[in-house]
Amino acid sequence: MKRAALIVAGNFLLAAAAFLFIEPSGLLCGGTTGIALFVKSMFHVPLAVTVLIFNILMLGLAFVFLGPRLAGSAIVSSLLYPFCLQILTLFAPSYVFSDPWINVLFGGGLMGFGIGTVLRAGASSGGIDIPALILNAKVGVSVSAVLYSMDMIILALQLVYAQPTRLPYSIVMVLLSSTMVNVAMTIGKNQIQATIISNCPQILVERIQKELKRGATYLQIVTGYRLEKTQAVFCTISARELSGLKNIVREEDPEAFMTFVTAKEVQGRGFTLKKE
Repeated sequence: MKRAALIVAGNFLLAAAAFLFIEPSGLLCGGTTGIALFVKSMFHVPLAVTVLIFNILMLGLAFVFLGPRLAGSAIVSSLLYPFCLQILTLFAPSYVFSDPWINVLFGGGLMGFGIGTVLRAGASSGGIDIPALILNAKVGVSVSAVLYSMDMIILALQLVYAQPTRLPYSIVMVLLSSTMVNVAMTIGKNQIQATIISNCPQILVERIQKELKRGATYLQIVTGYRLEKTQAVFCTISARELSGLKNIVREEDPEAFMTFVTAKEVQGRGFTLKKE
């Protein structure tokens, strides 16, 4: 249920970005949306129609060259995205924001967050991803290289009709969109990994387990200066628990050495599984 909700939400955000901000402002973008913008400008075909036809063609190619399993992973988004576009076309108000930066920020932000949300759900967005996957599987060409090349071609096609002044804004929007993809995929999953070198590791582990309700692991180490064998404490905590961990360490060993790094995602007991 959660996965389905993420896929629906991601495609709706992607459609909102295209219909409300990118298309009305004349911004350029890559991917299937960029192809649809070019076709609409040249032949006056609605975005939803072009996206639907293109995605169906790509699904056919995926089924033939990559097998039904991969085609199945892309079918939902391939059909849902044009459906959301059509819903917005019928019911959303048509309004153009005069400030180009509003369109850049909201268009790029919503598009990137929408794509990232779909990917977070473990689904494929389909579209031009499929030709890239086919070339990678059959010829060995890098997926990222194919996607980059195709996006450049799609952007170049749009320059036929687009205002040259829109190009700098479009570049910023694409960069913002790429950033927001990563944000959407990792938001709420970041945790903190702590490594503590102390003279009283056992006491620290006991307090961490008792007060923070977090697991802690002993790491066997050898100090670099005195070459003494000792134990370090390793644990993973949430950001809100960082202050509590620091207080525990300061109270027990003010001279302890601590390092903290961000973990992009943590799975297991206490995070993706319930604490015992």
